[in-house]
Amino acid sequence: MFTFVYFQNKNPFMKNNIPPPPPPEMPKASVHEETDVGRSKRKKALFPQHKRVWLICLFSLTFLIIGLYVLNRTVSQGSLPESPPVSSDQKIIPVHVMGTKSQRFQDIMMTVGTITGGSKIDLKFEVDGKIMDFDYENGHKVEKEAIIARLNQEEADIKCQQAELALLEAQKMVNIGALEKTRLKEAQLAYQLAQMNFKKTFIRAPREGIIGNKLIDVGEFVSAGQIIATLVNIETVFVEFGVVEKELDKILPNQQVIITVDTYPGIEFTGQIERIDPIVGPTRTMSAKARLKNQGGFLLPGMFARTRVIIYEDDNAIVVPNEALEKTPAGHQVYVVTKDNKAMSREVHVGYFSVEFAQILNGLTPGERVVIQKPQKLRNNMAVKIIHTQ
Repeated sequence: MFTFVYFQNKNPFMKNNIPPPPPPEMPKASVHEETDVGRSKRKKALFPQHKRVWLICLFSLTFLIIGLYVLNRTVSQGSLPESPPVSSDQKIIPVHVMGTKSQRFQDIMMTVGTITGGSKIDLKFEVDGKIMDFDYENGHKVEKEAIIARLNQEEADIKCQQAELALLEAQKMVNIGALEKTRLKEAQLAYQLAQMNFKKTFIRAPREGIIGNKLIDVGEFVSAGQIIATLVNIETVFVEFGVVEKELDKILPNQQVIITVDTYPGIEFTGQIERIDPIVGPTRTMSAKARLKNQGGFLLPGMFARTRVIIYEDDNAIVVPNEALEKTPAGHQVYVVTKDNKAMSREVHVGYFSVEFAQILNGLTPGERVVIQKPQKLRNNMAVKIIHTQ
């Protein structure tokens, strides 16, 4: 059962089907006029719109900052997927190589030193007297048996003549039987003594050498035993040089030494280390002395010498630059370029390290190509291109 509810239309215009009158028109403002109410409504409409724009910009900037922070943390922790590695077939590495060969290998320590003489002899007279001749100066060479200096010999010469006459007279008297033979013997001894005193008035060089430390000139009076100069042996000379503290373990007796001097460029003099001072000086260096053969007497005491000490030597060695070696847990390895231009790592046994090179005892043979100046990207079995061969 349905119930109908009737709503009575109370609009008098609808009852008689008369349309309602239009609403009264509001007075319109002119184009150049704006009421206070309109201006107020326009301001209320503009302010919410600007506020929405600023809010949108603020939220966008906040999300951007948060996104950059999350991206940075992700990259630093390595959570981003890595790009697949490039295979050796996809990239060719340019390399420098060196051909290996058997050669003479030397580790040489360079230093400087000073030439010193061998043994020294102090020159002095056995008798008092006045110097008459002394023509040698410091650095002058003296031949063996040459007269270096001479005293006034007048008195000694007179005594020699007197002794000689007395000897002749004694000989005559003995011949006629007027003098005993013992008297003749005394005359002979007196003559020999006079000759010995005469020889004491000059100094002969006992061997070849050079004059050094001359202290007396001609005309000066000297006493017996007073040193007038020094005779330095130059048949064998020494070179004295310093060795820094960190290289003391490299210097040993009998090691070969090669020197050159500015006076004779291009000429090398060789010798051997004879003595090493066991005391380290205040400059953290110690002194070493090497003996040199001085044939011809070219080397003189006081000369500046450029010295090379042969620390290590091998006449048949395979060497590579130190930069070609790569440290491994087992020792060292190098990269060898094969015939098909592949870099293959190979373990090697190093026998000796110098400042620049290393001696290889095992792992390499003559004629192989070893990578030097190894690129950081080089790995085992990578394709390479040789751009320079040393």
